[in-house]
Amino acid sequence: MRRPAAVAGVYGQRPSQGLMTLEGVVPLTAAQDTAGVFSRNPYKWSKFSKLWYTPELFESTNITGLSPLQVPDTNAFPKRILYTVDYLPLNNSAAEVILQDFILNMSRIFDMTVDRFNMSQTVLANFTTPLASNYSTFSRGTSGLSSTYEGYGRRMVTEYGALHDGRYPPVDPQWRTQGWEKNTTVTTAAYNTALETKRSGVEWYEQNVQYSTPESCSESILLHDIGTGGFPSYREENLNIYPNTSFLAANYPYNTVTRAGLCPQFGCADFTVPIGQVPYWSNVTFHEEFVPVTINMVVKRGCDFVLMNMIEKLADEGVLKTVKTGRTPY
Repeated sequence: MRRPAAVAGVYGQRPSQGLMTLEGVVPLTAAQDTAGVFSRNPYKWSKFSKLWYTPELFESTNITGLSPLQVPDTNAFPKRILYTVDYLPLNNSAAEVILQDFILNMSRIFDMTVDRFNMSQTVLANFTTPLASNYSTFSRGTSGLSSTYEGYGRRMVTEYGALHDGRYPPVDPQWRTQGWEKNTTVTTAAYNTALETKRSGVEWYEQNVQYSTPESCSESILLHDIGTGGFPSYREENLNIYPNTSFLAANYPYNTVTRAGLCPQFGCADFTVPIGQVPYWSNVTFHEEFVPVTINMVVKRGCDFVLMNMIEKLADEGVLKTVKTGRTPY
């Protein structure tokens, strides 16, 4: 949800873990999977999400391994903006100007302070729980939360082969080389231990990084970029070796916690929000085109509706807008 929304320049979210049942959905990692919504309009996005994410459709805590969800629909807005220096600034300096203007508007409208924050250093220096003495142990301890336990990989290989004369299914390379049908190492006991380890990590996060106060559902809102930072990313791989281009899903060696992995590990809500556009010279059309600029807004698990209310207020103030169809978002 988050990266497709970023490259398309639309609204899209990874909600708090457990906010929507995935019964009947083929799992990737059942304990971490979520269901989000795409939209071009911030008001319709908020309205649909609030009607869809109802307590009757919350995921079972037996699957997430986490505490029951509490999802207040209030204006208990965050008091701080965490500008993550290990994920930001945006790659394109022109896009960063747009981001800084967005931060300035957000801090003005909600009377927020801006703190420079290093997520990687925080987990390296401070992470400890009864089940994991450091982040590395935590990450290894939750590795059992994999698709191999749910077993859909093995079933798919077996059933596809039976239908197609023993052929292996045409899956993406990372899954083809993993050898789904051969991985039987994740036992039920190991999986349950991984769930307990993950819950301890979520509890650490909600005590030390993003936590509730009497005034705020999530005391802070954390900003990062899961997209391309305002550069084009071409479908032709060779075109992405040129300056001012970007590969998708690029991670940096100093990111202990990857941007994409932050909320899958810690259960938080991660919303992709379009905030502008910047021009670039296309190596395909040989013409000036525009690429969307987006930012990811992260809040503590369960604070989805508070963030939606914040987004509606930003739309009221003209800071966020409805995205057009066509070549340019605005």
